[in-house]
Amino acid sequence: MSQENVALVRNVFDATSRRDWDAVLAAYSPDIEWDDRDLRPEGAIHRGIDAMRQEMRAWFGTWSNYRQDVEQMLDAGEHIVVVVRESGEGKGSGAPMDHRIGVVITVRGELIVRQTLYREPNDALEAVGLSE
Repeated sequence: MSQENVALVRNVFDATSRRDWDAVLAAYSPDIEWDDRDLRPEGAIHRGIDAMRQEMRAWFGTWSNYRQDVEQMLDAGEHIVVVVRESGEGKGSGAPMDHRIGVVITVRGELIVRQTLYREPNDALEAVGLSE
């Protein structure tokens, strides 16, 4: 993986924090695979930019004061592993959410082609042959 790919992923997380959805979506391949099966009970492999857009809209629409902080970003060969702390409050309920997740991102041809989310950051590291 090149420093360019790490920079691309960092830019996506920065754009997400700014809620710059055009910049976020521009970094993804039109045939992106977004896999959130490990993270959410109703998770699935979502294919295509429209499916990803719907998933993002649903997730970000669930929370007030949503915040995403990158704690760690590792170059792992053809993948980039990101450890993220998410926090926020449920819209309507006010229920707090504060947890860490792991994300494995695959970049090809200067676009993100696959993103897999893990409930436990160490599972993301193990998925690419690393462990803490």
